[in-house]
Amino acid sequence: MRWTGKRLPEPEGYQRSQD
Repeated sequence: MRWTGKRLPEPEGYQRSQD
């Protein structure tokens, strides 16, 4: 899973965790 808030509104922290 690498959908880090690029297209979907992810919560803060997750987008920095997988990106």
